[in-house]
Amino acid sequence: MLMKGRGQMQMSFTMIFSIILIIVTIAVAIYAIAKFMDTSNCLKVRLYYEDLEKEAERVWRSAAADATFRREVPKSVQSICFGDTSKLDARRYPAESQALRSSGEGNTYLYPRSVCETSLASREIAHVTVPAPFCARAENRHVTIHLSKTSSEELVSVAP
Repeated sequence: MLMKGRGQMQMSFTMIFSIILIIVTIAVAIYAIAKFMDTSNCLKVRLYYEDLEKEAERVWRSAAADATFRREVPKSVQSICFGDTSKLDARRYPAESQALRSSGEGNTYLYPRSVCETSLASREIAHVTVPAPFCARAENRHVTIHLSKTSSEELVSVAP
C-alpha cells in the first residue's frame, strides 16, 4: 500500500492566525507588566523622597530632635547618596562616586540613576545639611538614615 499524504500536515488559515494572535497577546502582556513594574519602582522612589521631606520638616520644626528614618525602596536601588557627590570617598563608595561624579543639583541622589526617570534621580531636600557626603546602602530593600538637630536655629543633620 502506498501512502499518498507522506506525513504532510495541513493547517488552516484560521489556525495559523490564532497562533499569531496568541503570540502577539503574550508579547503585549509582557510589555504591559514591565511598564507597570517601572511605574511601581518610580512610585516607591517618589514616596521615599516625600516621606524623607516630611520627616526632615518634622525634625526641623522641633527645637531638638533625633530620629531614624527607614523606608522601603525598589529592589533595583542599591543606595541613596547624600551631600556633594564630587566629594564622596571613592574607597568607601567606589561605584557611587564614579557614577554620581557629575550628578547635578540636589542633596539626595539615587544610585543607580537608571532605576527611575531622570527627574527622580536627584532631589533637593529642604532644611537639611550633610556634614560629610555618604551613601546609605539598601539592605533588605530598605534604606536607613539618621536625622538630628541639636538647637532651634540650625538645619537638620543627615548621617548614615
